[in-house]
Amino acid sequence: MKPFSLCLCIVLIATTTIRGQDLQSPDAEQADTQVDSKTAVSVVDNELDSTAKLDDFLINSEHWGMRSFAQDVADGNYLVNLYFAETFPRISGPGQRVFSFRVNGIEFNDFDIWQEAGGSNRVHIESVPVEINSGILWVTFSTVVDFPTIKAIEIIPQKEATSPEEIIRINAGGDATEIDSTGRSWLADQGFMGGLAISGNRFFGNGGGRWGPTKSNMIFMNHDEDVNLRLDEAELPASLRFVHPRLDEDQNGVATVVEVARFDAFILGQPQGSELKEELMEDTAPSEPTIARLRKTLDAYEAEADRLDAEVVVQLSTAKQAEWSSYLFTVIAMMLAALSFGHLLTANPPRRQRWTQIDASPIATRTVIESLVLIGLLSCVDLLWTTTMSTEVHFQEMNPVGNHFLLEGASLTAFKVVSLASALALLFFLRKFKGAQLASWWTCMVCTLVTFRWIVLDSAMLS
Repeated sequence: MKPFSLCLCIVLIATTTIRGQDLQSPDAEQADTQVDSKTAVSVVDNELDSTAKLDDFLINSEHWGMRSFAQDVADGNYLVNLYFAETFPRISGPGQRVFSFRVNGIEFNDFDIWQEAGGSNRVHIESVPVEINSGILWVTFSTVVDFPTIKAIEIIPQKEATSPEEIIRINAGGDATEIDSTGRSWLADQGFMGGLAISGNRFFGNGGGRWGPTKSNMIFMNHDEDVNLRLDEAELPASLRFVHPRLDEDQNGVATVVEVARFDAFILGQPQGSELKEELMEDTAPSEPTIARLRKTLDAYEAEADRLDAEVVVQLSTAKQAEWSSYLFTVIAMMLAALSFGHLLTANPPRRQRWTQIDASPIATRTVIESLVLIGLLSCVDLLWTTTMSTEVHFQEMNPVGNHFLLEGASLTAFKVVSLASALALLFFLRKFKGAQLASWWTCMVCTLVTFRWIVLDSAMLS
């Protein structure tokens, strides 16, 4: 956290690993302003049958099976260096791993790492100049033979003065930022880190762990890997996929209809939301203002989701505390009910005697006092349970007078406290009379039965 509507290029679940698993790769895409020129540089060391230009930590990890890679960058001109090396033992010759890729629309078809690098364990660097106009660098991949794979990506701004901090270097498959032997810093692969926002880089496609982008980077795409943002309802259940930390998904990463409908309703609830939805449903690619409005809407959706999440956390915490409190309270009530039941068995009520007859013996007086104490405790249990259950629609107070106070907790408490205190005071004052002794015994019996009723009801609700 699967008709419908959404937006922008689907961001798919990223994953990365050190190669060794064969996982199916999902979807993602696409690009930006195209540049017709491209250059390729092969780096081959004939003396070393290992990587010549990359440190071991870069060579020993990779991202594979991906559909695309995206990086947030400022608009402008960049040189993108893609580092490839064939290090998988099962690839022993040319033609065994072939894939195509595009760098912001510039196509590289039927790319064979083995052939381009001149063998295994050799580095090949593909250098591509690009112009960015949408704030995102896209590199898309498609499989021809076996899965695509990449070792590292370097993004260098092309301007008069470029500071080292402006150069973005990503260790594909790396799980931590590291410094190479030349002092260059290589950022961790976000997909491998399970979605931690390290640098804004994100691979979409197979690998290891599931991943969801940060709110400013939440993007959508459809099954055909285009960026026209069509919201064709027939397409959605089968193939419109996206990742986001709070959107419910099934095992295939398909969004629930409920969540899509929520987002659709959220868009329509925003200022000029219907116009934004109409623009997103057009067959043409979205304009820059539309993308900007969409991202603003997504941020607002995220903020609202954060608020709702916080409320849910509070509710769950409250419910958990209430569950434990109810359990503890039930145990205490059971102990009181058992104690009261034992008291009733040992204190035989007077039979066939005048109510006005006086029995001032210590045993009779103590029995009345014990009964009154138990009546008070059991009545407190009844009061607490009554106020707790008074919010239930079908709950009614047995006392017809008290039933009128159910919706007013303070009034109900005051009514029960006053009536209980008056009754206990009267019985205590008349404790030497047989009538008061009999009344206290039967009142204790009724309170015990009511407590057992509450215990049974509460146990049934907990189960």
